[in-house]
Amino acid sequence: MNALLPSHGGLPRGLRIAPQPSVFGGQRTTPAVFGGETPAEARGRKQAEAVVHPLANAFVGDLLKRRRLAAAYELLSPSLRSRYALGDW
Repeated sequence: MNALLPSHGGLPRGLRIAPQPSVFGGQRTTPAVFGGETPAEARGRKQAEAVVHPLANAFVGDLLKRRRLAAAYELLSPSLRSRYALGDW
């Protein structure tokens, strides 16, 4: 998100690079408790990734192609919406 939102961290002004792709299905970022992920947790994680991955791709694609910006803007958290006007997109 830092690369897509103006003035939201990231690189010095004028320097532009392509954002790095998200990594789905990667390693857990928190230590496993009592021997790792349960089968139910694994199913839940895979199901969540299957739902979220296409949405994330569509969101980023819309931003990059400057399509459906109002819909993408509505997906932002209230704190980000309060700092960025739709016209900034």
